[in-house]
Amino acid sequence: MRQLFRTTVTALIGAVLVITFGTTANADDSSGSAAVDIVRDVVGVELAGAIDHGSHTASQGLAVAARVAGVDVSIPSEPTTPVTIGDGEHKIAIGLPFSSRADDAKITASATSFDNNNESSTVAVVKKDGAVQFMTTIEGTNAPTAYEYDMDLAPGTRLVETDDGGVAIVEPGGDAIAFIEAPWATDAAGSAVATEYEIHGSTLVQIVEHDEDVAYPVVADPTYYWWGVRYTLSSYQTNKLISAMNGGGGFAALVAAICTGTVAGAIPCGAAYGVAAALLLIGAATLGWCNSRSRGIYLYAFYGATGSWCRSR
Repeated sequence: MRQLFRTTVTALIGAVLVITFGTTANADDSSGSAAVDIVRDVVGVELAGAIDHGSHTASQGLAVAARVAGVDVSIPSEPTTPVTIGDGEHKIAIGLPFSSRADDAKITASATSFDNNNESSTVAVVKKDGAVQFMTTIEGTNAPTAYEYDMDLAPGTRLVETDDGGVAIVEPGGDAIAFIEAPWATDAAGSAVATEYEIHGSTLVQIVEHDEDVAYPVVADPTYYWWGVRYTLSSYQTNKLISAMNGGGGFAALVAAICTGTVAGAIPCGAAYGVAAALLLIGAATLGWCNSRSRGIYLYAFYGATGSWCRSR
């Protein structure tokens, strides 16, 4: 039996759903997409960690294709084609809300947007840590309150609600390969707006209970976090990480070990900061426990969300 350990990484938890007030961007400072301008003006911090979408444009029906922190992400040019997220071994496809009526993609430096032609738009943002964020701009009371994300999952893979109100994407063996963070919502006055997820088979539905009492436009954003590549470490590499953790050098020593030291190559340097934070929360003792058979470990580092874990090879 493989030894398995998972820990909740509460220090890295963020909010999956942001609903807040948006203002119209200045005409001389427009991104070229009204929806992206709303997001930038309202929750600009959400775009701060985005990759440059314009430099990752692709052909063959894709607006964006990128490999970020070990995660492969594609965003379509046509809304009826799903967004895909994967690591080479696993992949999920996520259908966009109202894809049959939406316009083709508009690509800006920090995001890709689709006008749903119903007083809402979908703004897809690929983050440098491998996360994918879908922000929906809601312009008025006639916009829908339910936004469906149909997912094409491998047989036996299912959506499972987590204790904090988020959703895990879980394989038949019980391993989670991705998470969607728990929702929260605020209006222009900073008051909470009721919001939740519903699961219908392989479809995630985001309910946003907006009405005439909120200030428009509204922004709502489920964020998908991939576990990242399942990093495979030898017993030697695992022990070197443990030594770095026990050596008193802290975070900097772990990053150095991953990028330039004896563990270099096993984990991408671009993911070093997220993985190092996860390792510190897992702890050296736990890594040693996962490597107790001296066969090495599989390390699952979850960027920015609810957990990281290891298990023996």
